[in-house]
Amino acid sequence: MYRPLAMIFMVFLLAEYGLAEDQVAPASPKTPVPIYLNQSGLNLGKLKRFTAPTLPDGTLFRVTNKATGRVVFEGTIEKHVGDFSKFNPESSDEFVIKAGEFVSFPFRIGHFWLERVTYQNAIDFMIDSRHYVGTYKKPCVGSFGWRDDHHFAFELRTLVPQYLSNPVAYQRMPR
Repeated sequence: MYRPLAMIFMVFLLAEYGLAEDQVAPASPKTPVPIYLNQSGLNLGKLKRFTAPTLPDGTLFRVTNKATGRVVFEGTIEKHVGDFSKFNPESSDEFVIKAGEFVSFPFRIGHFWLERVTYQNAIDFMIDSRHYVGTYKKPCVGSFGWRDDHHFAFELRTLVPQYLSNPVAYQRMPR
């Protein structure tokens, strides 16, 4: 069951990111991915780390500009974690991490990056899962407005704290 999906995923990685076949970890539930990293990107001036569960301590890693191939930061993996928090580029370039023989997915670093790429998607998900929206038009008996909720559901307990965590960001959103 997993094999065809794994092969499709590997072909996608090879084509999309120009990776060599030996740089892509086999997609298997028993084989850990060599470099775990937020694939969207990271916030400027905040912690920037990745996990490398299969690489030994002391392994050199390099943050490389994807377009130019120029190494912009170097460090070593300690306790299976690579920390590049001191790297704060003032650009919108994509970067990759190279550690051992492996290459990470491309990512970007920017001001409030995580907030910019996640807040609207989170709200869109909440909107699309409400009654009368999407493909299910009937109200759901016993719920408070979302198709899959009840009084223990996360929707009601997270929307307000989520908004209160950064009201200005939500007020600036386009919709």
